[in-house]
Amino acid sequence: MAGGPAATAAEVPDATAAAAPARYVPFATPVGALAGVLGPDSTTTFPVLGVGGVPATGVSAVLVRVITHDPTAATWLALWPDETSRPADLSTLNVAAGENISNVAVVVPGANGRIAVYNRWGEVSVGVDVQGYFTTAASPATGGFVPVAHTRLIDTRSGLGTTTGMIPAGGSRTVTIAGTFVPAGATAAYVNLLVPGATAGGWVGAAPPGTALGKGAIDYAAGSTQSGATIKLAADGRVTFYNKGSAAINLVVTLQGYFSGTANGGTPFQPVTSRLINTRTAGTGVPLAGGGTLDVQVAGIGGLPASGVTGAVLHLTVTPEEAGYLKAWPAAEAEPSVTLMDFNAGAWRTNTVVLRPGPDGKIRLKNGSFAPIHLIVDVQGWFERAGEPRPVKVMPMGDSITWGQGSSTTSGYRGPLWLRLSNEAGYTPDFVGTQTVGTIGDPDNEGHRGWQIDQLQANATTWITTYQPDVVLLHIGTNDMYRNYQVDTAPDRLSALIDQILAARPGIYVLVAKIIPSTNASAQSRINAYNAKIPAIVAAKGDHVRMVDTTNLASADLVDQLHPNDAGYAKMSDRWYPALTTVLAS
Repeated sequence: MAGGPAATAAEVPDATAAAAPARYVPFATPVGALAGVLGPDSTTTFPVLGVGGVPATGVSAVLVRVITHDPTAATWLALWPDETSRPADLSTLNVAAGENISNVAVVVPGANGRIAVYNRWGEVSVGVDVQGYFTTAASPATGGFVPVAHTRLIDTRSGLGTTTGMIPAGGSRTVTIAGTFVPAGATAAYVNLLVPGATAGGWVGAAPPGTALGKGAIDYAAGSTQSGATIKLAADGRVTFYNKGSAAINLVVTLQGYFSGTANGGTPFQPVTSRLINTRTAGTGVPLAGGGTLDVQVAGIGGLPASGVTGAVLHLTVTPEEAGYLKAWPAAEAEPSVTLMDFNAGAWRTNTVVLRPGPDGKIRLKNGSFAPIHLIVDVQGWFERAGEPRPVKVMPMGDSITWGQGSSTTSGYRGPLWLRLSNEAGYTPDFVGTQTVGTIGDPDNEGHRGWQIDQLQANATTWITTYQPDVVLLHIGTNDMYRNYQVDTAPDRLSALIDQILAARPGIYVLVAKIIPSTNASAQSRINAYNAKIPAIVAAKGDHVRMVDTTNLASADLVDQLHPNDAGYAKMSDRWYPALTTVLAS
């Protein structure tokens, strides 16, 4: 169903090859670009440039969702730039007769600003929505892509990231995507949506809370349906999902990456169209055995560079004999628990994912069926990091808050900060210290539970001399205030500690935090007085000492009187990040 033989070499259309790297602009309400009926072996075209908020110029590609309704036969659809030849082996969505589902694709508009869509068999109603576009314009400078290891964030079956229970027909559920893996302020997230075990078909919409719902994010059939999607996020990282089906559903959201809200954060996009493998025509045409894995080269072929690929947009097609699932992950890394496709016996299935290749430039695919499958892997573009990652040594220093107490991963603010430095800012961060704790990122730090300022003073020179950090993140004084320990001298002791760090390594930067709030009223009064002294202390130290205000936590962000929960630590990371990247850039 997916077309003719695979290309043995990369075929990059001129329109694609000429495109400049671009950043993504999401729509809060996707723009309807096409709604019509296609007969067998027929093509129609429709405009996207200059339509519904998509600029007429400076657009290298659009991210669209294509939907089928009531196909009279099993068929496949293909989308490509108008005024160019249709690639003979291209398919964008494969459906069975009567199946109403959707898939997303990145498509380069033709020189006339239009996209062509082709239907192979039978008659089918086709809809195409634009979820966003990739702009080569200088503004906005936001919208670079930040990949993450595929991570399940929301599961209504277990209550992961939300309340437990199905979303009723016509109902909605608001969830928070921002947290450990996505910073507040991210413009959008690329996710894989799963509607498992649906008793009837329907569609799910997604929009920032308070935004009118327009088009959908996934159309699902009875059974289990998965599809990639971009979802526009509110400034605080929330999104509302709407169930527009006739029966209650469960919903599972797996994060694959996000689009940065920081100027020049993340990596830009470069479109390309190429087939990487078709197991039907590769070699002797041997399918992938049940339970088997297949490594596919991504970087260095098909128009992609050999290095610097932070994520590839991959269109995956499975032709199964029996029901099962598909997994994909960077080769040479551990197999993830999450799947990205469910398929039924004899029914071809497609999905579009964003995946970072492994160190060897390969991805690994696993057939979760007992029977063989054939696989087709097409690439629609990639996100590329210019230059090599820049190494940096960071020493998080403080008490149990730096250690990560109250965090589900015991990584505290260090986990999300390390991820963001590595994935979004393009550094190779090396967190250093004598303490090793946490499951996310680099676990090394100098966070000591129960310690006060003077205890850090007794050890700081040795730590700095030994590890030679470029930057120290200093959050200390909470225990002094909570225990009412020599409160009057605490600012002076903090000042002396900063001097000690500066003397131990000339040229080092020290980021000094206003300490987070407490729900203990007496302690909070002392914290307020202590924090009020910090700006003057920092200002007197020179340009290599900067203040970071981490007082943005609310009582809901604490697990007890002193320690943040995961949401609170994510807020701390969001305050450390801009200050840290600013000094590193200088």
